[in-house]
This record gives sequence, structure tokens and C-alpha cells, in this order.
Amino acid sequence: MGARRSAARVRDFYATALTDAERLQLADARDVDGLDEEIALLRVRLRSALEERPQEFDLLRDGIALLVRAVATQYRLSPKARKDLADRMAAVLKASATRSCRRNARHEPATGVRRRADGAIFEQMYCS
Repeated sequence: MGARRSAARVRDFYATALTDAERLQLADARDVDGLDEEIALLRVRLRSALEERPQEFDLLRDGIALLVRAVATQYRLSPKARKDLADRMAAVLKASATRSCRRNARHEPATGVRRRADGAIFEQMYCS
């Protein structure tokens, strides 16, 4: 219970510095996962800065540096993000195998466990 109370205290701490409208936006922002929207926003703002103030080299340099850090952070994946990415990649591969099997007038793809020459075990997909 102490950790919950601490988290609530931190949220209240920051919320006191916000307007009512910003508090509502903060609640929505807590539901956003990942950095995709922030990176997109940085790109839009960087483009606007380049169009409106191309002579302000420091502003552009700082904007690019911030964008690079955000993208680098996005690619340092958490364990959950790694699993999600692996699951998505597996689904794409399975869908691709299914299309390939159907295209070649074979049945659904099947899987089998194989052992590589180095001893590692892996799952292999093939048309049944």
C-alpha cells in the first residue's frame, strides 16, 4: 500500500502545477504507451522550426538531438516490448507462410521442432 500511496502522491505533486485542462490531458497521457506520438510531434515541430527559423542553428541542433535521443530510447526495448515485437514478427511470418502454402496449392503451414547443427532447438514452419 505504501508504493500506491507514493505513486498517488507523485501524481498529485505534478498535478498541482497544472491547469484544469492540463490535468485532463495528463490523465489521457497516462494511457499512451510508447513514444510514437512524441516522436511524430518532435518531427512536426522540427520541420516547423526549419521552415520558420532556418537561421537558428542552435534550435535546430537541439531539436535534432532531442529527436535522436527519443528514437534511440524507443529502440531500447523493455522485456514486454521485446515480447510484443517477437509475437508480432511471429504472426507476420506465420501469415506469410500461410499465403505461400496456399499460393503453391498446398495446405496450411505446419510446424515441427528441429535441431540445428550447433545443437540449438528451433521451430520450423513448412507446408503440410
